[in-house]
Amino acid sequence: MAQAALTTEYQHWVDHLAGALMRGEIGHVADCFRTPVPFFRRCGVRTSVTRDELMAELAALRARLRAAGVQAMHGTVRRAEEREGARFRLDVDWSYDTPGAAEPLRAAVTFFGRRVAPLANPCALCIEMLDYRREAFPMGDASPLPHGLSPVH
Repeated sequence: MAQAALTTEYQHWVDHLAGALMRGEIGHVADCFRTPVPFFRRCGVRTSVTRDELMAELAALRARLRAAGVQAMHGTVRRAEEREGARFRLDVDWSYDTPGAAEPLRAAVTFFGRRVAPLANPCALCIEMLDYRREAFPMGDASPLPHGLSPVH
């Protein structure tokens, strides 16, 4: 498939995922992951081992978005790569609509996983790992690490 068409297909999936998270459809979003799923962050790695832990992580993210006044989130696919065995790598830049904020909130995340169905299916992609290249809600290196988070060296 041509790169532009591939990126467009992945963009539709990202738009769907963002909308589901903002609507509070945590179970639906969690259906797009395979546990255990590691979240690599600047201050460490956190692994959601069970679906319940993943749902708690996603609910906490939504709570942080709402507390920050985020009214919508938009992901822009910067790069989509498909590899052998239906594997994928997806680089997404996120922006958050936050009226009245001094600076726009932005994040950059790389999703890794596998395609399990045609992209027209809302859960066509099974996310197996996330790498936060830039966080909208960073956790400082000096602050205590939450349960399950270990420093990255």
